[in-house]
Amino acid sequence: MKNTNIDTLYESKLWTRDIIIDVRTPEEYNLEHITWAINMPVDNFDDFTDTLKTYKNIYVYCNTGNSSTIFANMAQSQGVETTIVLWWLSAWSKKYPTIKKKWALPMMQQVQIAAGALVLLGVILALIANNWWFVALSAFVGAWLIFAGSTGYCGMAKVLAKMPWNRIKDPIQTEFTGKNVIIKQFEDKNLAHYSYIAISDGEAIVIDPERNPSKYYDYAREHNAKIIAVYETHPHADFASSHLQIHQETGASIYIGELVWAEYPHTTISDGDVIPFGSATVKALFTPWHSPDSFSFLIMDADDKQVGLCTGDWVFIGDVGRADLRESVWNIKAKQEELAGMMYDTTRSILPDLDPELHILPTHGSWSLCGKGLSKRNTDTLASQLKHNPMLQSMDKKSFITLLTSDQPNIPAYFTHSVVSNKKGNNTHQESIQQIKNIDAIDTVDKDSIVIDTRDFATHHNYPIFPSAINIPHNDDGFVTLLGSLIKPGQSFVVIVEHSDDVDSILHKIASIAYEWFCKWIYIVDEQMNKMTADKQDIIAKNKKYRILDVRNQSAYDNNPIHSDSIHIPLESLKDRIDELPTDSILLPYCGWEYKSGIALSMVKSMRPDVQIQKWPSDIIL
Repeated sequence: MKNTNIDTLYESKLWTRDIIIDVRTPEEYNLEHITWAINMPVDNFDDFTDTLKTYKNIYVYCNTGNSSTIFANMAQSQGVETTIVLWWLSAWSKKYPTIKKKWALPMMQQVQIAAGALVLLGVILALIANNWWFVALSAFVGAWLIFAGSTGYCGMAKVLAKMPWNRIKDPIQTEFTGKNVIIKQFEDKNLAHYSYIAISDGEAIVIDPERNPSKYYDYAREHNAKIIAVYETHPHADFASSHLQIHQETGASIYIGELVWAEYPHTTISDGDVIPFGSATVKALFTPWHSPDSFSFLIMDADDKQVGLCTGDWVFIGDVGRADLRESVWNIKAKQEELAGMMYDTTRSILPDLDPELHILPTHGSWSLCGKGLSKRNTDTLASQLKHNPMLQSMDKKSFITLLTSDQPNIPAYFTHSVVSNKKGNNTHQESIQQIKNIDAIDTVDKDSIVIDTRDFATHHNYPIFPSAINIPHNDDGFVTLLGSLIKPGQSFVVIVEHSDDVDSILHKIASIAYEWFCKWIYIVDEQMNKMTADKQDIIAKNKKYRILDVRNQSAYDNNPIHSDSIHIPLESLKDRIDELPTDSILLPYCGWEYKSGIALSMVKSMRPDVQIQKWPSDIIL
């Protein structure tokens, strides 16, 4: 354990290879910390022991040096063999940058003000009340300050840190700016997919666009910019891209690596190519890894400052791209061990030479199946990832390959289809949706087609429509991935949708992985219900002896009362209100489907045998 010269540390940029640790509380850290530091509170030391052992050199600091000394001693007692260097925040902040909450006072200054106020309060109360027992308050504060100074433990700082003015919630940053350039990140939560548009002096470029390009058009219009180019990092396996549609509708050039052998109009790029837009530029970096034909795109502003690196699936926040997706796909095939080795080489040769303050802008976020350890953060600085990302830490190539290729999640069936689809180029988003037609009767579905019920679990269970349907609720974030995993490319399927209002969203999700080619029909429940309601009303009008016993809940009844003369008693209340049923009509229990109405039929028959009740006439399809 030793001290180091701060100037030497800063000028040599050792933090890009090693780690700076702030051992104070999270609240103190959020008030002000060294730009590249990570927070490991000394009170939670046991949580960090294994992590500490992975670093070559560790630099530890706090406010006074006391807590950092405790942390360093604990680390060495646990067998952490790295060099631990100590100093305090104030020594750094006098010369070098920190991240600081501008309107809040430093924690030590807050402690000093609070302690001084308590001492003064004790003296004033003693004088006013003529009771010197109040001096005990001042004495207590003085003793406490001596204890805090000698041990490094400051209870008042911990209390003050929890005050509302010291709490901080990091906003989610989706726009990144440099001189004459702005980069906007968009998220498709259904696929944990990030895409980007960058604008400079009225010219815009789009990177890895999702299937519906309308959001890029809207953003460009808001900034009075024309989309002149689309950049594809690689032919994606996990979503269908709109690069061809953007080209067709705006005239934008499509840039992609020469090894892709794309079948749509495009311009091939090579490693090191620099392409201007406005007064900014894009530099193409060949980064084979996850696929052997991939590029990352470095966006630089008008002063050539590196603003953001669009990494595709090369480097994620907290992980790197998996290497097993191209062993048997399309014209370029490679074993995952070979691709993992490429990943090791490119991350170690390219990243250290880039500006540590630039933003890493990946194409995927948390729970994407393109990696196994992705962070929930949508972006991070390169310096932070070089310290925090487990796959970017010091290790030999063999260890890296073993770590990368182990325990990866299953590959969904649709991944291969998406690669091929993106290589050829997809039809427009509108065309993809319009080719899926409605069907009026679910029982006419081809026996070879799979039926997907997109309603919620309870509705699917309580009101079954098709006996063998697979239930995948559409309002779940995992809908697209599950659909693409359970339905193999080429397998036809039919979708059951509960409400007309849900149709556009569901069709967009289907098209987002280019599965519109396999979706034969869509069956909309409420549209068919309205048709059946009209038929039932006609039956009632012609047969005065019938009355409807509507056993739906109150909201369902209010939203769609099927007949003015119906008797409405929710099934849950039917037992208590059984005496209200008339005997001068034949009751037809109704719930929308057969589940609750069947229960109502059996209840009435057993509890009121004098009441006439029967199922709907056979000429009405339930």
